[in-house]
Amino acid sequence: MVQESTPRHRVTAAAERDGTLAVVRKCVEVLAGTRADADLLWVLGGNAAPGVLADRWGGRDGYWPRTWALRAFLYVWDPEAEPAVVAACSDEHWRVREMAAKVMAVSYGRPSRRPTFTAPHNMPKKTAMGLNKK
Repeated sequence: MVQESTPRHRVTAAAERDGTLAVVRKCVEVLAGTRADADLLWVLGGNAAPGVLADRWGGRDGYWPRTWALRAFLYVWDPEAEPAVVAACSDEHWRVREMAAKVMAVSYGRPSRRPTFTAPHNMPKKTAMGLNKK
C-alpha cells in the first residue's frame, strides 16, 4: 500500500511550484465561495479529493474544501488571508470554524508569522480569539 503524502508536503510543494501568494490566494478564493479546481483539491485534500470531486461529502461546495483551504494556512501564510480566516470563524459548519481557530492559534504563536487578526463586527479581539475566559 502506498502511503499518501502529508498535507504539509503537498501544500509546501505547491507553494514552491506556484508561489506562496498564489496558493494563499487560491485558498482565500475557496473560502469566499469559489469552487476549487481539481488540481487544487488534490493538493489540499490528497486521497480524499476524489470523494469531493465525485460530489460526495457536499462536493466542491461542501465544507471539506473550506476546511482544507484553512488547513493550508498552517503551512503557507500571507497577511492577505487574515480576513478570510476571521470570516471562517462564523462558517455554518463546525469543522471550518474549528480549523479557523486552529490557524489563528498556531499563527498567533509564531512571532515571525504573527497576524494582526481583526475581530469581526467590532467584537473585542480577546472575545474573538476566545481569550476572555474568567
